[in-house]
Amino acid sequence: MVAMRLDGIEIKVTIGAEQVRAAKRALTLSNDDGRRRKLYFCEAARSGGSEALPLLDHGVILRLRQNSGAKDDSTVKLRPFDQARLTPRWLEAGKQDSWEFKVEGDWVGDRRVVAASLVADQDQVKDVGREEAPPSMAFSAEQAQFLWDCAPVQVSLDELRVLGPVDAIRWRKVPLGTFEAVAEQWDVDDALRFLELSILVHPDQAVEAQQGFARAIAAKGLEPDRTQETKTRMVLEHLAGLRR
Repeated sequence: MVAMRLDGIEIKVTIGAEQVRAAKRALTLSNDDGRRRKLYFCEAARSGGSEALPLLDHGVILRLRQNSGAKDDSTVKLRPFDQARLTPRWLEAGKQDSWEFKVEGDWVGDRRVVAASLVADQDQVKDVGREEAPPSMAFSAEQAQFLWDCAPVQVSLDELRVLGPVDAIRWRKVPLGTFEAVAEQWDVDDALRFLELSILVHPDQAVEAQQGFARAIAAKGLEPDRTQETKTRMVLEHLAGLRR
């Protein structure tokens, strides 16, 4: 029998560019009150093949965050994640001094998958963003081991290219009906903007919570983006020149 682990369910709703201003007014979100971030993503170096985003297409997401007023960090995320790949080491892993491992449901509209992620404090993000250090310097030994143990494809951290930056603003504990949501606005090259609203709930409460969250958003006069793609795919396809 495959060992299973699920720490929670993150329910996400994307608000498209045409409603971002209205959403911020409805939710009383001021740029001055949010925490600013600069985000970068790492993809496999171009090899001349047909895949423009080979890591993303295999469910591997490598992200760097330069956080204003907090420690910078890097994330290795596998989504969707096959829990059959969860080795005993990672089945028991949790929060450590400088990193945290989680397995969570990732629900966006009707798309429901499992994601496994390892977030680590990292002091090389600025240097990588400035192209003063190779991308591999922004990932820890634990993250490299996680990729080796659990990723569906081999990932060479020494052969990466950096995409970005993305300017982001994040607000925590945003009142939305009976929920305290997280709101995060992403702006990419002045050409792509959206607001993501999310809540984290216990797996047993997820179906009811998703329905209630949708009602709370509608009560604010907001309509979710119809595609409800993950913000990561939207942004990476834009940065890679796959969409305009």
